[in-house]
Amino acid sequence: METIKPQNSLRVDQKKTKIKNEIIDKIKSAGFSNLDNLKNDNELLSLVMNLIENSIKKKYKIDKKELLLDI
Repeated sequence: METIKPQNSLRVDQKKTKIKNEIIDKIKSAGFSNLDNLKNDNELLSLVMNLIENSIKKKYKIDKKELLLDI
């Protein structure tokens, strides 16, 4: 029995969630454990945006600003 592969918007949502979790794990492993206090820090925002830009391919059509706000 073959598993069902998500298509279109479900695939994009699945990819977005995966990227979000990977970025949060990378930030926490770098030593930034208290993200709530650092949400307005410009350097952290720049780091997160750089991670987002390098991990998203254009074919997935994920809104980078929306993903940044979700993180």
